[in-house]
Amino acid sequence: MGYVSSDFGDHPCGHHLAGVYARHDRAHFEVYAYALATDDGSEYRRRAARDCDVLVDVTALSSRHIAERIAADRIDVLIDLNGYTTGHRTEVFAMRPAPVQMGYLGFPGTMGAGFIDYLIADPWIVPEDAERWYAESIARLPICHQINDPDEGLLPPPTRQAAGLPGNAFVFCNFNHHVKITPEVFAAWMRVLRATEPSALWLVDGAGRENLCRHAAAAGVARERLIFAPRVPRAQYLARTRLADLFLDTRPYNAHSTATDALWSGVPLVTCPGESFASRVAASVLRAAGLAELVVRDLAEYEALAVALARDPARVRAYRDRLEAGRAHLPVFDLEARVRELEAAYGHAVARHGQGLPPASFTVPAAAGSRT
Repeated sequence: MGYVSSDFGDHPCGHHLAGVYARHDRAHFEVYAYALATDDGSEYRRRAARDCDVLVDVTALSSRHIAERIAADRIDVLIDLNGYTTGHRTEVFAMRPAPVQMGYLGFPGTMGAGFIDYLIADPWIVPEDAERWYAESIARLPICHQINDPDEGLLPPPTRQAAGLPGNAFVFCNFNHHVKITPEVFAAWMRVLRATEPSALWLVDGAGRENLCRHAAAAGVARERLIFAPRVPRAQYLARTRLADLFLDTRPYNAHSTATDALWSGVPLVTCPGESFASRVAASVLRAAGLAELVVRDLAEYEALAVALARDPARVRAYRDRLEAGRAHLPVFDLEARVRELEAAYGHAVARHGQGLPPASFTVPAAAGSRT
């Protein structure tokens, strides 16, 4: 198998896959990685280089030469971890260097192209009645399409004072990029804040800061109740996240990596899924974390649940306790089982090609011993 990515490093895709390469069954798989970006010096890049059988930096090669190298390596299944994201080399896949080509993790949607045979998803992100909107056949993992590294430790959290948070307020958070915050969602957040004093909304700092503060003031919420977190290294970010009480998701583009970061940090999340891949990821993750009751049908339910939880600290504490205890047993963090299922998807697609059959959607069974 071959993974192609510009994100073998300190990037959400690199974080998710950090534990995967070493866990591939070497009796059946040889793991090649084709890096579309130079070494960033991170631990994630070092782990990829150590745990793949071959990692080659192809940054300086033309797309034609990358495709020729992949073909010469006789890769059976080639996985595009970029899609149409920064650093991609989609044209490599258009040249068809491998007999089976699959899209995974980096791009939450269809490529709209005939040269990606399968998109790896799950039954909640792409249900059967949505397949007509995808150029690819759908390879469904049975529990959750997102894969997470359970080897990532957690540092003790700082104090709320050190993080600039009020000590006596209920802290809602969302650490998505500001571009995911729509006026509709922000208005809902403001209604939640007005209904739950004392409370605060903790966001990542960014170019939209002043605009968000202006809109908060216009909605009758003091701008001081919006608190902005500076960017810090990942270990500090995860530790700091533990100070929040509840993550409020965005729509139509959900929290993806930030959703599992919150759950890993022990922070429950409320989401309102839509109809697209990008709008269903948080719901998939919550189901795999045993918290399907935090997936709601519309923004009215979303607001009501957020307010109810802010007024019921015992219920929030119970969710936090489940997540804290669940790092060892929740399906969303069961990397061994998820890797076996990913391998089953690769194997099924390759076997189908070997039989001379065209790509067709399928769902692999849950791995033996999988936590459910």
